[in-house]
Amino acid sequence: MSNVLTCHKLPYIFTAAVIAIVLLWWQPAYALPNKFSFQSAQVVPVFDDEYRYTFEQLVAHATDSIDLAIYLFKTDSDYRNSAAMLQESLILAAKRGVNVRVLFDLPDDPESFLYRSNLDTAKGLYFFGIDSYFDSAARMHSKMLVVDNRWTLMGSHNYTVSAMRYNRETSVLIDSETFAAESRQWISELVDTSASLEEILVLQR
Repeated sequence: MSNVLTCHKLPYIFTAAVIAIVLLWWQPAYALPNKFSFQSAQVVPVFDDEYRYTFEQLVAHATDSIDLAIYLFKTDSDYRNSAAMLQESLILAAKRGVNVRVLFDLPDDPESFLYRSNLDTAKGLYFFGIDSYFDSAARMHSKMLVVDNRWTLMGSHNYTVSAMRYNRETSVLIDSETFAAESRQWISELVDTSASLEEILVLQR
C-alpha cells in the first residue's frame, strides 16, 4: 500500500521540485537595485496630526534647501488652518535665506478645486520670493518634502486641514543623505519640464 501511495505522489513531488528550482533561479531578478540599499537610513513613522509638528520642526531648522512636491496644498480654509501654518513655515524659512522650491500638480480644468487651491497657495508663496512650479504632464500625486539634502518626509498627507487634523494618515521621516539626494533629483527632473507660476499666470490672461 505504501508503495502505491508513493507512486501516486511522484508527479506531485516532481512538480514541487520544479517549482522550487524555478523560484531559486528567478530569485536574483527580484533583488532590490543597489541604490535602494540604504543600510544607514533611519526611518520614523509619522501618523495623523503628528505630521504638522514634524514638518514645522524640519523647516524651522533648515539651513540650505527645502524641496517640496505636493499634490494638494489648500491654504484658504477659515477654521484653524493647519495647512496655512505649513505655508507660513516655508515663508519664514525663505526669509532666513533657505532656498525653497515647491512643485504642485496642475490638473487640466482651471476651474477645478485642485487647480484653484494650488494656484492660490503658489501666489502666496511667490509674494515672498518662493519659486513654484506646476507639473501637468501626468498626475503629480506625490507628497514629499526634502530638507537640507538629508531629511525626507513623505507619505499620504496632503496639505489640507483635513489631512493635518482629522484624517487617518501615514507618512515616514527618513534620515538618509542618499535617499534625500535621489528624492531631490526626482523633483528637479520634474521641475525642468514643468511650468513656472509666471508662465501659468500668463496663460490665464
